[in-house]
Amino acid sequence: MLTITKIDREDGGLVYEVEFLHNGIEYEYDIDPLTGAVLKVDKDLD
Repeated sequence: MLTITKIDREDGGLVYEVEFLHNGIEYEYDIDPLTGAVLKVDKDLD
């Protein structure tokens, strides 16, 4: 499993972008660094 985490600006605010691959599926999450709320979830077959 490979995990990539970075902080980025989106829509005028900061978000953590977390990407990882598990069992052939790539997951991508955008997370609010202040509240921990998950703002976006994407998953794709790799």
